[in-house]
Parts: sequence; structure tokens; C-alpha cells
Amino acid sequence: MFRCWFLAAASVSILSSMVFARPGEVVSKEGQVYRGDVTESDDGKSVLIKSGTIETRLHRLNVAKVEYTRSFDEQFAEKTAKLQPTDAMSRVELGKWANDNGKYAEARTMYEDALKIDPSNREASHLLDVLLKQSELDKKSTKSDAKSEGKSDRKPASKPATTASSNPSTAPTTAEALSPVIEKKTLTPADINVIRQKELRPGENFTARLDNNVQKRFVDSTAMDAVKFNALSINDRARKILDAHDADLCRDVKLSTDPAALKDFRRIQPVILSGCANSGCHATANAGNLALYSPADNEAKAYTNFYLLQTYVKGNQAMIDRMTPGHSLLLEMGLPPEVSTNAHPQVPNFRAAFRDRQDPRYIQVSDWIGKSLNVVQPNYGIEFPVATKP
Repeated sequence: MFRCWFLAAASVSILSSMVFARPGEVVSKEGQVYRGDVTESDDGKSVLIKSGTIETRLHRLNVAKVEYTRSFDEQFAEKTAKLQPTDAMSRVELGKWANDNGKYAEARTMYEDALKIDPSNREASHLLDVLLKQSELDKKSTKSDAKSEGKSDRKPASKPATTASSNPSTAPTTAEALSPVIEKKTLTPADINVIRQKELRPGENFTARLDNNVQKRFVDSTAMDAVKFNALSINDRARKILDAHDADLCRDVKLSTDPAALKDFRRIQPVILSGCANSGCHATANAGNLALYSPADNEAKAYTNFYLLQTYVKGNQAMIDRMTPGHSLLLEMGLPPEVSTNAHPQVPNFRAAFRDRQDPRYIQVSDWIGKSLNVVQPNYGIEFPVATKP
């Protein structure tokens, strides 16, 4: 009896001490702004902010204010209620907003509603098509993972398996047999931070955190007027530190938001994956020297895909040609062989991502390369396998 009472009391104590994170904004007494999922400790001594892979814990005495934002569901309901019955484009925009927040069911509803109002709306049709293709890829990946897990539960064969290199005639050839290749590593949070810094465009807004007394270290190393420097906004201070191109200093400027280049990439990534990473292609060991994550369902996978595409080179041609987007292998190899000037190799399961160069998806990817990315390819300085092919 005592044991039951004790366990019940312990359960209540644990539940009462749990504080669930809520989206919000925390402003420190130094004026730094942190946005993300906010959790205030039960004892009132600290505040935890989680933004993507970055976690920041502040002592409550160092916090000027905490403001919570409304949940996605609350905002979505409010926005939906304001829609006019015949306004298709507002539904498309609301769908894009839902998609950016990872709310794919709501995004699909908005695109479908827009098409009911205006069946000829090409943007709604295209976005719905991309969303459905990504959903189908997710289902295939889930099934493949389930099969792989089932196989891993079986007892190992008494006789060692023959490797592909020692006996090609018995080498596994299916995507399921090759699925361990998908378990490659991803970029680290530090790598992601580097890419965010390198892909920032002049004048672009961002959210930053300055760690390890980097402001004082920067002032000391540049003999800058400390009073004038500290009077700047945190973003202007972060910009000045980044513009110094000192790796030790830049390492302590932590960006918690995606630059436009990555925001746009994550929006078009389903288009790329629908062609590049369909079953048995660049999502498995059949990928040759370029293996992408599909689905890219978290920040690390999305950034890894971005990095691999940026660094892949075949001969003297780049997967992403920022100077001349039309020469990018990503675009040329995404076209049907009869249209492309540099066709994708003939491999099983290949499916062209674009119909032709007038395909809205082709234009969307081309615009991302030519307009969202900086013209000059940055040197990320990241130690990560670079995909190349002679």
C-alpha cells in the first residue's frame, strides 16, 4: 500500500515539475534577442531557449522579458477566418506559410481550396504537386526503413556474407539491400552555423547570439571604440565580427535562423528530391558519388543535402553553377534526355524532375540558383566528404 502511494506521489511530483516549451521570444538585459521554443524552469531560476539544434540557457536574473507567441493552430485559425470566399491567392500564400512551418496537411488543404476557386491557378497546382510527391517519397522511405528493421531482427547467417567487391555476381542490387548506405553522417550544428554565415546576403535580417565574450575579443583585436561598438544592435555587432573573417571569432557568432538561400532551398527541396532521390536513385547506394537524404525531415539532413549539392563536381561542371545557372548539372540532369545538353546517365528508376525548360519547377530551381544564392561560391572550410566524379 505504501509503495503504491509512494509511486503515485512520485508521478504527481514529476508531472508537476514538467514545464512544456512554448514558442516565444526572450530578451536579455544586454539587449540580445532569442527566438524559439521557450521553457521556464519550475524553480524560476532559468530560461531555456531551443532554436533548431541550438540551445541557450539564461539565468532568470539576466532576462529582461519573456514574450510568448501564439501557437500555429491559433494563428492558422485566425488567418483562415479572414479569407474571402473567392480569394485563391491568399489561400496559396497561407498554404506556403503552413508548409514553411512543417504543417503539410494544412498546406495541402489550402492549395486544394485555392484550386477549387481557381482551377487554372498554376502556382497552387505546382505546389500541391510538389507536396504530394514529397509525401509519396516519405511513405516509400518509411516502408523501406520498416523492411530494413525487420531484416535486422533475423539471426545472422552461419556463413559470412560475400561482399560486393569479392563476388559481384552475388552482390545485392536492390534499394533494400543497399539501405545501410543511407545511414551516412550529417553536418554538425557547427557546420550548419558556418553555412548560415557564409550564405548571408548583404542587408539580410537574422537572429544571432554572441558567445564566449566574443564582443570584447573582437574589440581588443581591432582596437575599435568599445562604446560605439556596444551601442550597435546585436545584428550590426554580429555583422562586423563576421566581416572580419576571423574563424575563431566567427565560431562564437551563432545564427539561429536560416538565410534566404536556405529558406528557399528547403521550399524547393521536394522538387529536387522527387527527381534526384526517388526510389533506387540518389537516396541509396545506387547513387554513385552523390547520396542525398530523402526525406530530409530535419535541419541536419536538409543542410547536408544543400552542402552536397553545392560541392558536387563532375569533370569541370558543377552541380550548382551560380555564375551561369543554366549550366548547373542539377537543372540539365533533371531534364528528359531528349531535351538536355548533359543528360542524366541511363540508370534504372530515373525519372526526370522537369518536363522542359519552361516547366515551372525548372524555373523555380533556376531562380533559386540565380537569385537566392550569392554569386560567388563560398569556401565553407568544412571537413566533410565532398562528392566528385572524374
